[in-house]
Amino acid sequence: MKKPALPMKLSRLGMILLASLMAMLAGVNGLPAAYASFTPQNWTVTTYDAQGIETEGGVTQNGSTTTLTTNGWNVWGAADGFTLVSQPVESLYGECSTVTISATLNSVDDIENVNAAAGLMFRGSQAADSKNVMLRMQNGSLLLTYRTEDGGSTAYKRGASLSFPVEMKLVRQGNAFTGYYKKDGAWVLSNYVNIDMGTTIEAGIAGYSAVANPITAEFQDIVIDGESNYTPPDGDYTDTEPVAADTLLRERFEDGSVSNEPEAVNNPVWRGVTSACINQDADGNRSWQRNGANGLAFAGDKTWTDYEVSMDVQFDPSGSGGNLAELLVRARDTKLYGNFYYAVGCMNGTELVLEKSFAGSASTLKKVSIDNVLDGEWHTIKAKVLDNTIEVYLDGQLMIQATDSTLPNLVGSVGIRTEDSKVKLDNLIVTKLDDPLGGDYDNEAGGDFDQPAPME
Repeated sequence: MKKPALPMKLSRLGMILLASLMAMLAGVNGLPAAYASFTPQNWTVTTYDAQGIETEGGVTQNGSTTTLTTNGWNVWGAADGFTLVSQPVESLYGECSTVTISATLNSVDDIENVNAAAGLMFRGSQAADSKNVMLRMQNGSLLLTYRTEDGGSTAYKRGASLSFPVEMKLVRQGNAFTGYYKKDGAWVLSNYVNIDMGTTIEAGIAGYSAVANPITAEFQDIVIDGESNYTPPDGDYTDTEPVAADTLLRERFEDGSVSNEPEAVNNPVWRGVTSACINQDADGNRSWQRNGANGLAFAGDKTWTDYEVSMDVQFDPSGSGGNLAELLVRARDTKLYGNFYYAVGCMNGTELVLEKSFAGSASTLKKVSIDNVLDGEWHTIKAKVLDNTIEVYLDGQLMIQATDSTLPNLVGSVGIRTEDSKVKLDNLIVTKLDDPLGGDYDNEAGGDFDQPAPME
C-alpha cells in the first residue's frame, strides 16, 4: 500500500516541551527539529578576532527590532573577525529539509570602511575558520560570500545594488544555499552556492566594521523557519516491469528513494543528493519534487556514448522565479574541464534551451520560444545524442538540432539540474541508440564520425 507524503510546516516553536517532542518524532516521521523564534532566550553571541582587531559585539532587542553593534576585521580569507548572533538548526534529510533565515536589514550606521557589512549567515560551526555562507549588504551591493571548506579561502558572488531597507532571506536546502531579496513584493533570486555543511549548523545574523570602531546594524522581524517534505522510502515496493535490452536506465521514483542499494538499471543510485522529496499524487503516482532546490544530481554510467533520454516535467503554475528544469546528457566530472555536460530543458516557462557546460562556465548553443509550460500539466523533454549531434524534443516535437564541432562531449551519464523552480520530475528513461557507421568507437576515439569503425 502506498503511503502519502507528510508535509509539515514548523514555524517559531519556542516551547521547550514541544521542541523535545518534535525532536523525538524526527526519527519516526522524517520531520526536522523545531526551531525557536529568534529571541535572546535562544541565541548565542560569538565574537571572532582577526588581523589584529579585537572584536567586541553586542545585541539588543526591542519588540521585533534587533540591533547588532560590532567591530571586527571581516568575514573573509581563511578565518574571520566579526560578531555572530546565532542558534543551531538541523537539516536531517538533505534537500527535503529547508531552513530559511529571513529579516529586513533596516540600516547600517557609523560606517568608516566601505568593506563593513551586515547580513544573514549559515555557519558549519562556531570555529573562526568554519565553512559558511553570508548574504550581506556591503557598500550598496548585496553579496553572497562563502567558504566551501574549513580553513579554506573565501569567495563571493555579487548581486543587485540596493538601498536600505533591504528585505532578504537565505535558504538552505540540502547542500544548496540561496540568497534572495524582495523587490516590488516578490522574492528575487540573488545567487546560490553548493556546500556540504553537514546536519547541524549555526543560523543567524552577522556583521563587522572592518575597523576598530563599531557599526550599528538594525534588523527587523528576524525569523528562522524549518520545513520538511520527506517521505520514508516504500520498503514493500517491487518493480516487476520487464527491462528492455536497450534500456540503460529507468527511474520512476515509485520506491520513494533515489539512494537505495542495490543499484540496477531500474533502480539508479543518484549522486549529488542524499534524500529526494518524493511526492505522491491522488492516484498514487510518485515523482521527484524540487521546490527552489539548486544544484546537480547524476545517475548512470559516465562511459555511455550514443543514447536518447526523456523526462517528464510538471511546473507548478503558482511558482515564481526562473523556473529552470534541465535534463543533463553526456555528463561527467573531469579534472581538466570540471562538470562537462549538455543540458536541455525549460526556462522561464516560455523557452526551450540547449546549453553546454565546460570548464566551469555554461554557454547557450541554441534557444527557441515555446508555449508556456507553467500550466500544471505534464510535459516530456527528450534529448538524442548521436556522435556530436544533439536533438531536443518537447512533447514529441523536434524543436532544436545542433552539431557541436568545438570539443564536443562524446561520453557521459545523465542528470538533472533545477534552479529557482517549483517542479516535479518523473519517468526518466535512457535508451541506447545504435550508430550504424562508427558504433561506440568514434565516440571513444573522439572523432571520425563519417568513417566506419575499424575491423578488429
